[in-house]
Amino acid sequence: MDSDNLETANAPESGRWTFDGDVTNAFSSMLEKSIPNLRDLRKLVTDVSAWLLDKDWGSYPGPFLVDLGSSRGDAVSPILDKYGARARYVAVEESGPMLEVLRDRFSSWGEDIFRVVEHDLRYGYPPELPPANVILSVLVLQFVPIEYRQGLLRGIYEGLRSGGGFIVVEKVLGEAAESDRLLLDIYHEMKREAGYTEEAIMRKALSLEGVLVPLTAKFDEELFRSAGFDLVEQAWAYANFRCWICLRR
Repeated sequence: MDSDNLETANAPESGRWTFDGDVTNAFSSMLEKSIPNLRDLRKLVTDVSAWLLDKDWGSYPGPFLVDLGSSRGDAVSPILDKYGARARYVAVEESGPMLEVLRDRFSSWGEDIFRVVEHDLRYGYPPELPPANVILSVLVLQFVPIEYRQGLLRGIYEGLRSGGGFIVVEKVLGEAAESDRLLLDIYHEMKREAGYTEEAIMRKALSLEGVLVPLTAKFDEELFRSAGFDLVEQAWAYANFRCWICLRR
């Protein structure tokens, strides 16, 4: 199923949005057409990750990167291409079809370099993982029910080495009704320019109600700080999308 048809595949009459086989097959194409300036965002995430991996970590083993909600591995793949076997990687995912893609896509690296872990983030950060230098969450927290996010974020903070970084990308709400409407209109216009019809945009939005639950940028930053991060830097923004670098100092 292509991304155009996917926009209406999970309409309300067929149930809420799920990361099933159809979504998995079209996911990369869909993101290219749905996330503004995605290539620039990917490069930023890759460059920041490489900078953190390259830090002088002294006698620490590693370095070690964790990609939460990895889906098809599109966020970690360019980091792996750039940094290679100098680091170790773990992709954390819950969806069965996504897990199949991850295991097939990265199998050539071997489990000593790249490991896939099945885990539901509602149960927090995977406790069995060693301390990480970098943890990624690219368009993931918004799919975790709000009541579980603070516990997950605290686990992420505790799962980082001192000096490590949490790179998080989220869709956000405007700080007021007027600004939220403005940001949403800009986003929908971008999707129209990408070729999506008005019906497809509206049906996709309805299918995501209660599944994708964004917060305001200020609320997200408060959650990061209350989890323990004392340095929260917004590094990228476009319309209703943000990227932050959160450091454990």
